[in-house]
Amino acid sequence: MKFYLLAGGLLITAASVYGITDYIKTKNKKEFQKMYKETAVTLQENVQLRDVKEEDFSRGKPESFTPPKEETKPAVAKKSSKSKKKQLVQSLRKLKWFPCLQK
Repeated sequence: MKFYLLAGGLLITAASVYGITDYIKTKNKKEFQKMYKETAVTLQENVQLRDVKEEDFSRGKPESFTPPKEETKPAVAKKSSKSKKKQLVQSLRKLKWFPCLQK
């Protein structure tokens, strides 16, 4: 077991050393620098109401969503008159597997 732990630790150490050396090699390349470069967001200051287009109803008015009808009866399970333990004992008596439960 100790061998497996040492081998795992050695592999993790080797992977981290490889990752650091690879990062040092590629950090000055143009592709790497462009990958995470953020562009500035431009905001138009003079937005007017006529610049916003109205909806196009040329194919007719879109259908509105109608929610499903609610059921009148609530979905509640019926409680059995006997408890679960009593039902289990009765079913085991029918199977006759446990002689201690027989009457």
